[in-house]
Parts: sequence; C-alpha cells; structure tokens
Amino acid sequence: MTRLETHQQVPVTPQERAELRELAAAHGVSPGIFARALLMHARGLLGDPVLAARIDAEKRGRATRSSEAATTAARARWGVK
Repeated sequence: MTRLETHQQVPVTPQERAELRELAAAHGVSPGIFARALLMHARGLLGDPVLAARIDAEKRGRATRSSEAATTAARARWGVK
C-alpha cells in the first residue's frame, strides 16, 4: 500500500466543515478519510461536464473573493471608502 505522506489543505466555510464532519461521522470515518474518498471519486469524473462546470464556478468564486480581499486591504491601507 502506498504511504500517504503529503497533505493538501482546502479552504472551506465553517458550515462546509461542519457538514463534512457530519457526513464523515454518518459513514463511520474521519473527515480526512471521507474527503479523500470524495476526492478520489471526483478524480475519476474528470471530463464530466457537470464537474467541469463546478470547477469553473469555484474558479470564478475564488477570483471574486481575491478581488474583494484586495479591495478591503487597499481601503484599510489608504483609508478609501
């Protein structure tokens, strides 16, 4: 069996984290094992248009969050409203 020596952190909301923990508990596993199972399953779906749309949505969401964070930082630094 391959040793799992590397970790990947994924940002989630507090609600998403709670849901992940609840789902993992319902399946009798840790959140890490549950997340890995989901990741490996999703990896097998690459090329699926539904997954591609979800990836695009996450990409757009990240761009929006980054832009909002930059705007907030600039306003804090320069006192712009």
